[in-house]
Amino acid sequence: MNGGFRARAALYLLACFFWLGAASSLPAAARQAGSIQWPSAQALAFLGRSAGELSAGQVRTLQLHVRKNPQDSAARQTLTSWYWRQTLAGYHPHLERLRQIQIFWLIANRPQSAILSVPPGQILETEDPVAYASAKKLWEAAARAHPNDVLILAAAASSLGRVDTALADRWLARAERLEPRQVVWNDARAALWKKAALRRPDKARLALRELQSAQDVDSSAFSRFNRLQALAMDAYLSRQTSLAENYARAMLRQAAASWRKSWDYANAVNRGHEVLGLCALRRGDKARAGRELLLAGRCGSSPQLASFGPNMLLAQALLKAGNRGPVMDYLNECRGFWHSAVTGRWLAQIRAGRVPEFGSNLVY
Repeated sequence: MNGGFRARAALYLLACFFWLGAASSLPAAARQAGSIQWPSAQALAFLGRSAGELSAGQVRTLQLHVRKNPQDSAARQTLTSWYWRQTLAGYHPHLERLRQIQIFWLIANRPQSAILSVPPGQILETEDPVAYASAKKLWEAAARAHPNDVLILAAAASSLGRVDTALADRWLARAERLEPRQVVWNDARAALWKKAALRRPDKARLALRELQSAQDVDSSAFSRFNRLQALAMDAYLSRQTSLAENYARAMLRQAAASWRKSWDYANAVNRGHEVLGLCALRRGDKARAGRELLLAGRCGSSPQLASFGPNMLLAQALLKAGNRGPVMDYLNECRGFWHSAVTGRWLAQIRAGRVPEFGSNLVY
């Protein structure tokens, strides 16, 4: 297989917030390379946006279909996405267990499945350590069974990297030896270090360094534009405030000038204003931080924002600073592109004087 195609496919698996948009931009040869059966862009879009809209009857039909056709991994991925979307509105132990069953089957039988590298197909150790341990064993077995498959190594690293960073780093190192001199590995390591960046500024600096290395040699204008989102946030997390502002402003300028019709436009606008708001708050300007948050909410929609929702780091910081008005306005703006049940629950908690547990929406 062509190394470049395979490495780009590995990056696609690692960059979870690209999981809808990247599918349509990934070369067809990369999706179909070797024996890998890549889902089409249309199938991924269905998983991300329409799975949550299935009726109860359609879900039951799909469940029966999987029982009769257990090898249908696409149907299993659709169910996995649907179960996950239900838990966004409130924890349902039964549905969470059904989601875990699908994840276990996919890791054991179809470890290249795209959903395993995005939140609907991952199990967090903090939420269910026993289920996470089971998923880890399955990923270790998959990596042993396919030691030369960069797609599986990358997916395993993405799934376990938040907790088992050293293990994920070893898998990435092996993947890079198999497909060397690809900028995707800089992005992959950056994604790995970023998982710990909220708690460890030194890890954010490592992530930033990897992203800057990739940016220096990347010849793709779109890829360079897309990477500005991570560069801006990692610069902020590594406490390089002026650099973060420079990246955020460059992102907003490029978005307005060249990428208005791109699937990534809304992501860039949302992230650019969020980072500017975080930097303003760090400088003590709560009023400007609130204005930037509201601008972030007026970004429009994208497949990623509609699926996973927005990053809530600035919103959380403003709430802790006692400035809840802009956060409530922001959540009302987000209702235009994300799950109203989730935003409604958070709004109710804020009105009651609480700071919601934003969970993985602090990481996206």
